[in-house]
Amino acid sequence: MNQEILALLTDIPDHADYACAAEELDLVDIPQDRIDQIVQLLHHIEEVVVFNAAKLLTHWGQDEGFDVLIHLLDTNQLSGWIEHRLHGYDDTLKHVLSAFVSYWATKSEAGLAELARRKIFPYVAKIIAQSNTAPFEISDIFWVIEKERYEEYVPLLKTHL
Repeated sequence: MNQEILALLTDIPDHADYACAAEELDLVDIPQDRIDQIVQLLHHIEEVVVFNAAKLLTHWGQDEGFDVLIHLLDTNQLSGWIEHRLHGYDDTLKHVLSAFVSYWATKSEAGLAELARRKIFPYVAKIIAQSNTAPFEISDIFWVIEKERYEEYVPLLKTHL
């Protein structure tokens, strides 16, 4: 991955001192031309670039990134991208789950909570099911389920626990 692409995917503007990672940026702090350039990366030849662009755009509530990320999930291409920093197991789906939660939160701020809720459900359900046999954590979704009373997740979590 070249430096220009790395900068697009990771840079944080100086004035955005609240963010520790690009995923945490508020939309008001992301120039549209940066979003457009990252959308172009969804067609990059390097799969790792496509994955990281899709994940970041999903965090930012961008449908183009969400669509690519769910395609990667549906076609079983979301493994081995992120390794747990201490234990070495595949942590990719934990990060994808976090992107889906951020997608929902960003859409909620725009008044589209119910639409986002319906869009993420089948994919979050799939990740929860996969967490039953894999070591990654799914706690990123718990606050949404509890705060918003998204009862559709309760049976899935009972199976998980």
